[in-house]
Amino acid sequence: MSDHSGPIPLRAILAEVFRQLDPAACLQRATDALIDRDLAEADLALQDYFTWRRRGGFQPPNGDARAAEIEKCLAEAKTGQSPPVSTP
Repeated sequence: MSDHSGPIPLRAILAEVFRQLDPAACLQRATDALIDRDLAEADLALQDYFTWRRRGGFQPPNGDARAAEIEKCLAEAKTGQSPPVSTP
């Protein structure tokens, strides 16, 4: 038996698949989440990016450097050392 209330629409499934396959989108998601102070979403998006790279996925232009900067901003935001910046 399934625990969900109904079938998941194909459009939602495809949107999630494409989101996961686009490393630039993961970095943008992380940046947007930091701006919105949604640290859990920023962390999730950043982990999606790192998983992509660990599994051999390509790096978008300057992607690893952007990810490192986002990771630094996220860590600072989690410890309260500084507020999330608007453009990591």
